[in-house]
Amino acid sequence: MAIEKTPNYTEAQEAILLDAAKANGGVLNLDDAKELAEDARLKDANGNLRNYRSIVAKIGRLATASPDAIRYETKQPETKKDGVKKSDLVSRIAAIVEGNMDGLEKAKLPALVAIAEFVESLPSVSFEPDESEEAIAA
Repeated sequence: MAIEKTPNYTEAQEAILLDAAKANGGVLNLDDAKELAEDARLKDANGNLRNYRSIVAKIGRLATASPDAIRYETKQPETKKDGVKKSDLVSRIAAIVEGNMDGLEKAKLPALVAIAEFVESLPSVSFEPDESEEAIAA
């Protein structure tokens, strides 16, 4: 008694994915998968729209079966902006703030870029301690 497996994607749905890839030069990416997930022609057997992750997985299987016809392009991780190092950003911030910046280099790069740009946009303010702060320092 063999159980026959029902395919998740029909041949017509696979053809839609392959046609979408051909329209993009044989390459599909995450944005394409999200668009295809909203396509009514790709509904599952229950009539529900498919999740984009299902589309990505199917594209991967199709790419394995026919690498010349379709390829999935992964999103590249965010790279450093113009080769900026975290240590350089922390140094720029520390030069303006004149404070202890221990641990700041552990912050994410986009956060450090935003902080550095904000601090550098502030007008120069000279800070002169008042008498109570001078007494504390002494």
